[in-house]
Amino acid sequence: MTSGAADLPRFGPPDVLVLEAVVDPAAAEGQVAIDVEFAGITFVETQIRAGKAARPEMLPRLLADGRNALLLLEAVRIQPGETVLVEAAAGGVGSLLVQLARNAGARVIGAAGGDRKLALAEELGADRVVDDAQPDWTDSLSRELDVVFDGVGGAENAAAAHAAIESRETIGKTLLHVRPLG
Repeated sequence: MTSGAADLPRFGPPDVLVLEAVVDPAAAEGQVAIDVEFAGITFVETQIRAGKAARPEMLPRLLADGRNALLLLEAVRIQPGETVLVEAAAGGVGSLLVQLARNAGARVIGAAGGDRKLALAEELGADRVVDDAQPDWTDSLSRELDVVFDGVGGAENAAAAHAAIESRETIGKTLLHVRPLG
């Protein structure tokens, strides 16, 4: 059985997408295949496809990112006074998590790369910001994190977040890694 798939051979406008017939995957023993009838795409993903950097003012993506941020916040049940690290604090979901965590009464530390993104995280309500482009960015986080939202992924960020949490005498209630697929 075959299905249609949109392939992105290079960055560009929608006309660079190529519709191809692909063989449906078969589940091996102990696996399951899931039939996907519809798949969503966010505005940020269209910008990446076009080869443009995502910009914080591109907030029409609020629907998908907002749903994700609310579900993440609900999953960890942040309490007033807790300290929350939001990685990618100037990104789509991260920028919303900064605001939602702050609104829940948390002390928010926003991690982002570069002055423009750090300024945005502060503007959105982060109590403190750290530049995650610096190699020692977690050094100042020891002994203070209750929740970590990692929307960046990758070995370096995961190791950095783990190092910050593991240095605590008592581990915070939640370490939530949310990594993009792919």
